[in-house]
Amino acid sequence: MAARRKTARKATRRRTAKRVAKRKPARKAIRKRATKKTAKRKTTSRRAVRKRATKKSAKRKTARKAVRKRTTKKVAKPKTAARRKTLKRKAAPRRKTVAKKTTARKKSAPPTAQRRAARPTRVTNNGPGVVARKPARLEVVSGTQSIRARHGMAAFMKKGQYVKVVNDKGMQVLDNWAIAYPDVTEYMTMEHTRFEINRLRVKKGDVTWSNRRRPMFTMVEDTSWGYHDTQVASCDIFLYKGLGVRGYHRSCTDNFWQACADIGIAPPHMPGPLNLFQHTLVEPDESYIYPLPTARPGCYVTLRAEQDLVIVFSACPFDLPQYPVNGPGGQINDCRFQIY
Repeated sequence: MAARRKTARKATRRRTAKRVAKRKPARKAIRKRATKKTAKRKTTSRRAVRKRATKKSAKRKTARKAVRKRTTKKVAKPKTAARRKTLKRKAAPRRKTVAKKTTARKKSAPPTAQRRAARPTRVTNNGPGVVARKPARLEVVSGTQSIRARHGMAAFMKKGQYVKVVNDKGMQVLDNWAIAYPDVTEYMTMEHTRFEINRLRVKKGDVTWSNRRRPMFTMVEDTSWGYHDTQVASCDIFLYKGLGVRGYHRSCTDNFWQACADIGIAPPHMPGPLNLFQHTLVEPDESYIYPLPTARPGCYVTLRAEQDLVIVFSACPFDLPQYPVNGPGGQINDCRFQIY
């Protein structure tokens, strides 16, 4: 009996040992899982705590900056009685103040016609700086156009069109320019024209030439005595100052730039003009003389455009007795032209 009991006990011990051996790996796995979970919890909780701490510190910093700004403003600008008044004015709506200003300006400002008469627009020799008022999309002007005395005017012409320039009262010099379009860097020059026609004056049948030696105009008709100067430069403010004029005096140079700006082109510079109806002679000693003009009332010149271009006129405002280019009394008159 004792031997049997011993063997039974050994068998139970073996069974329990096997059971314990089986349970050990399961317990190890459970422990690993538990350690992983605790590690994850620790890391996530620590990161969250750090983020919260950084957010709180950032908020505290911004709050401190705001407090510093307020304190500096209070120290620099104490709220006195005058300061309160200014703050009230600033806090008031702006629309009312703007409306008051505009109404005050309207009441004090004169009408547009009076303002233009009192302060005429002047375009001096700073020509390329003039800003064109209209876009340079040009169209041919129909009908008769008037050139006011002492002023200028420009118009667009297509190749093959004619322009008839009429000197209604005679003795009026018209400075004339031609600018190629759309390439305004090409223009009519008297230097090239004199070389091509081999004379000092442009006559009926002659062609005027550009700086690229291309034809610009052909003089088809001429009912005047045929005196059209190609040597004298346009008058300008410096000429009048040198001759003793005080204050502003209109000039052909200003008229050229103003007319170009009105039509919407900006040439790089102003070329020398063709002075229609101007009587200029060269003496045997090669000096210039300016006798009285010979253009009769109603005489005209007809020009044919040899390419697309902009024609510019200026009713010369020179009225000083030193050079009687516009007659003995210096009377400046209107002229007219028609494109067809």
